[in-house]
This record gives sequence, structure tokens and C-alpha cells, in this order.
Amino acid sequence: MTTVGRYTLLEEFAVGGMASVHLGVMSGAAGFNRVVAVKRLHRQFVSDPSFVAMLMDEARVSQRVRHPNVAQLIDVVRETDELLLVMEYLHGESFARLCRSGVPPTPAVVSAVIGQMLHGLGAAHEATAASGEPLHLVHRDVSPQNLLVGADGHARVLDFGIAHAQGRLQTTREGHLKGKIPYMAPEQIRNEPATPRLDIYAAGVVLWEALVGRRLYTTDSEASLVLEIVTKTPPSPRSVRPDLPPAADDLLAAALAPDPNNRFQTAEAFANALHHVIPPASAREVSAWVRAAGGEELQRRTNRVRQIEMQGVAATDVISGKHPPMPELASGQMSLASSVAGGRRNNALFWALLVGALVGTGAAVGLFFFRQPHANKSPAAATLPESSAELTTEPSTKRATTEPLIAVTPSSEATAAATATATASAALAPAQSSGSRATSQPSQPTRPATRLPTTTQPPTAAPKPDCTQRWVVGADGVKRFRKECL
Repeated sequence: MTTVGRYTLLEEFAVGGMASVHLGVMSGAAGFNRVVAVKRLHRQFVSDPSFVAMLMDEARVSQRVRHPNVAQLIDVVRETDELLLVMEYLHGESFARLCRSGVPPTPAVVSAVIGQMLHGLGAAHEATAASGEPLHLVHRDVSPQNLLVGADGHARVLDFGIAHAQGRLQTTREGHLKGKIPYMAPEQIRNEPATPRLDIYAAGVVLWEALVGRRLYTTDSEASLVLEIVTKTPPSPRSVRPDLPPAADDLLAAALAPDPNNRFQTAEAFANALHHVIPPASAREVSAWVRAAGGEELQRRTNRVRQIEMQGVAATDVISGKHPPMPELASGQMSLASSVAGGRRNNALFWALLVGALVGTGAAVGLFFFRQPHANKSPAAATLPESSAELTTEPSTKRATTEPLIAVTPSSEATAAATATATASAALAPAQSSGSRATSQPSQPTRPATRLPTTTQPPTAAPKPDCTQRWVVGADGVKRFRKECL
């Protein structure tokens, strides 16, 4: 497993002369993950600055091709010793590998696959720059290896960003394009200017081989192969497979004409003629063939991709076998479990500190109030005569039974603080009577009891006069009503 920037490269599932192809994961913010296909160039090409510059320029141009039958290039990553072409992951298999699987495609399936390839090539040939000017983009490396057929029944053309670079390497690295020369048009071997008819010729070779079931050129010598392409006319398909429609010979003759001017002039014209001669299969029929031909390898990759998507980037170590799997806890759950465990470890200490703080605070508040009458008497307490022997008898019985009394011994302040708890408990119980309270006082000599400052009580109402006789007779013999009885 290798990480380059935001991309994690997993196992390799294809390799070629220029690069290897890997399953990969693109990571982003907020847990974003996407499975991608990453083409990783071999180190010897990464060290060639001119090649890297040309490849990246061609990759930028290929971004202008947007079509359902063209695999999209997502990103190009350049680091010191790495050059990655990141493409959308297409669940399927190359047409070359499917045709070698032992499950040959029917002519209708071939017509559907090659027709979609031609539609993708036509979109590339007609691509324009942002200004609207034609780009004159030519693939230059159309082959079964660069045609992917998906399990959804749709075909996509691969590697527009690498095609021109491969053409250049053919002239600088002897033998590098071995295996690709059979799909080159005669003018391409002669190093003439590239036109879309290069791709039409190569598509014709792919179609011929898929319909017939064998290679068009069978010579083993590279020199003989080049000579045969340049000087000879390809054989008709029905000479090898007579059950093909009669029009198939004319169709392939127009696609493989040695003179570019005698070929189909556009990829769309080639696709229309193909579908007229051999009606294409439906996407469902193509999908069924891909699944049958892909076999266990395609199913294995299906399971791997599903596992990657379910577990995300954090699970790549598990997928590669680097760490044992943890089926019950995914990465997010593991973080949650760690936080819960940490919380449990700290619970006991937390509650101990909290209870201790509450007890200490309560003791400090109680001590403050019990010490306050001695330290700083309030005005109400200052008016009481300290020499009185008994302050428990009050004019009002109600007042005497509702105000608690606190006896303070003439000991030190520490002794007063120690007895605060017992005194406060006694204050919470309702007082019974002043007489019973007097018997509960300590027997040792005490200072006069001091009452805690309380709110001012309302004055006691004067008794009503006896008004049975509401008038009196004065000394002068005059009867007068009593004012208090009016």
C-alpha cells in the first residue's frame, strides 16, 4: 500500500509496458472517500522530464473529451519519483482479456462494443478548446487493451492522456510498443501526420479480430509485421469465418484500406455502417457476456471494491492484510469506544472531587455565619443588653417559639466551629416551648444566649377597651361619650 498525496494505492490488477494499474482510494474532507483506478507510470519514464511534460500536456487536452463512452481522467499527480494518472473506476474488464477468457462474444455483442468505442473516438476527434477551436485530438493507441467493457454493458475508451506519449516512445525506445504495432495504420508506421483515420484503422483491426476470433497479423517477427502492414491488404473476415453477414467484408475493407482517403472519414460513419450490417446487442446482453467472461476475477474485484467502500481509507490496512480485521468496531466506533472508556476511568475521581468541594463549601459557609455575631455585630444585635441573665422570655409566645437560640461557650473560636454542626441540626427541628428549650441548655457556665439577627417583628396590637359603658358623667354633671368607644 502506497500513499501519494490524497490517494492511497492498493493492489495492482493490470500492468503494461508503461504503467501498472491499481485500485485506489481518493480521500477528502469530512470523511469523503471514492474508489478510483490509478495508472502508475514506471520509474524509468518518470525520470524523463521531456516525457513527463508531454504526458501532462496531453492529459490536460484530453480533459476536453466528455462522453459516456470515454473514461474520465480525474487528476494528474506529479511528485519526485511518482507520476499518477487518476481515472474514474469502471467496474469491468478490458476487451482484450474478455476475448481471451474462453467465452467468445456473439457478433451482436461485438457490434455493440465496437460501436460504442467508435462513438467515444468520434467525441474525441470533435473535441474543442474553451475558445471553440478544434483540438484535432487523435488517440493513436486504439487497441483491445485500451477498451474497457463494464459490467453495466457499456464500453469506454481509455488512455487518451497517454496515447501521444506512447507514439513518441516508439521512436526512442526500441521494442517498447511490441504488441501494439499490429493496430497501427500504415501512415502511422511511416510517421506521417496523425489524423482521425489512424484511429479508424485501429478500430477496424479490433473489430476484425473480435468477429473472427484470432489475431489479424500472426507473424512473430517485428520487421515482417511492419512490412506486411505497409504493403499488403488485410484478408476479408468471411474468408476465416464464413457465417458472418456478406456485407461484413465490405465493411472491413472500408475500415482497413491502406490509403486513408479510401477509409471511413469519421468514426460516426463507421459506427452507423457497422450497426446496419450487424445489429448491436442490448446493454443487458453485453452485461451478461461480461459477467460470464469476467468469471471469478471480476467477482473477486467486486468484493474488494465493496469492502473498500464500506470501510473507507482506514480499512485499507485490513484489506491488504497488514492488520487483523476488527469486525465489531469500525474506525468511528473505535474512537467513540476510546472516549467512553476514558470517561469511565475518570468518573470516580470526578465525583470524589465534586463531593469534597461541596462539603468544604458548606463547612466554610456555616463557619462564616456562626462566627459573624462575635466578629462584627449587626445593629440589631448591638442593642441587646449583654448583662441580661435570661433572654429567652419574650412578650410574644409565638416569637419565642419560632426563633432558635444558639448558646456559645466562652471557649476559643475553634471550639465554636466544632459545635456548629450539632447546633445547626438542633435549629432545623421545630422548637416545642421556651421552657423545654431552657432545660436543653448546657449545664456548664455559659455566656448569655445571643439571638441571630432576624427581621424586625411587627408591633403587638394594644388590647381593646371595655365599652360596656360607652359614656361617663363629668364633675359638672354633663354626660360625655368615651373617645376610645366612638
